[in-house]
Amino acid sequence: MSYTNVNIPAFEVKVFETLPVYLQEKVNRLLKDCFHTTTRTPEEQAEHEDRYCSNEDIIGHVVALHDDKVFGVIIVLKRNISFQGQEILLGGIGGVCTDKSKRRMGIATMLLKTAMEHLRKNNCDVAYLCADIHNPGRVRLYGQVGFVILNKPHTYLGKSGKRYTDTDGMIAPVSSQEVFMEIMRDKEPFDIGRGNW
Repeated sequence: MSYTNVNIPAFEVKVFETLPVYLQEKVNRLLKDCFHTTTRTPEEQAEHEDRYCSNEDIIGHVVALHDDKVFGVIIVLKRNISFQGQEILLGGIGGVCTDKSKRRMGIATMLLKTAMEHLRKNNCDVAYLCADIHNPGRVRLYGQVGFVILNKPHTYLGKSGKRYTDTDGMIAPVSSQEVFMEIMRDKEPFDIGRGNW
């Protein structure tokens, strides 16, 4: 897909099931610039790695490109989980990142729309992400593609087997409005399986 915005050169949004070698370093550098702005203690780093132990769930990277320069990236994930005795396919959005010099130009929105389409093609019932739900801009951004605040805790197991509980979840219907509504109505914490996204 190609998009044109008057504020930036024309850029392409591509889905890579496996990142080509020539993009790996560029994508990793952008993710590092976006998410490693504070220094963690060794204990905080160990907990972070325990919580976010889901690389095997990655089914693709959505990348905004222009002349092989990476403007933005989203990591797309999926896993089977059990919900109310039934197995459902949970999609995930992680690592939403736009180059600092190119923010507020619609790149993240295009990436999210493409990521949601990739989750549909992979038959995910619903999609989950964690975000700063007290930031109205973030909530609006994710709301553009159907995400709403979960309004209850979600739980998951870390790599160590420790159970974590957080309250920063958002979910969106993908292929099943029915499963989405059941999750929203359920009073119990939503268990997303092993590792956060």
